[in-house]
Amino acid sequence: MFFLLIAVHSFVIASGLIFFPVRFLTFFSFTVPEVKFFTTQSGIFHYIMSFGYTIIAFWPDRNHGLIILSILTKLMATVFLFSYYFFIEKDWVILICGVIDCMIGLIILWLYFNLYWDLENIEFDLTDFKYDI
Repeated sequence: MFFLLIAVHSFVIASGLIFFPVRFLTFFSFTVPEVKFFTTQSGIFHYIMSFGYTIIAFWPDRNHGLIILSILTKLMATVFLFSYYFFIEKDWVILICGVIDCMIGLIILWLYFNLYWDLENIEFDLTDFKYDI
């Protein structure tokens, strides 16, 4: 269910980036870009991630790789947004987006470890490990 909520969130963000007029972005304290290309590119990325989150929501057992990709994506988004906020432009919306992406990433990480890893019974058996050169 959580991944469907993230999918809806990403879909709404994507639609806003692509279909809202550029001047609408000034409400969120973004500078108005001269070309709509970058907001459209970002919107397409969010549509792709929305599709990935939907796949995870319906088939979580078959998509461990997508879950790890989601964790990495949220981690990279968090680092980017916080870095941008602290070093380039201190706009409130950038900080809020960073906090939200961080929270979503931490929840995905928590779900991943609690649903797919039996942390109490992990055994490292390297007796069958073969190293070929």
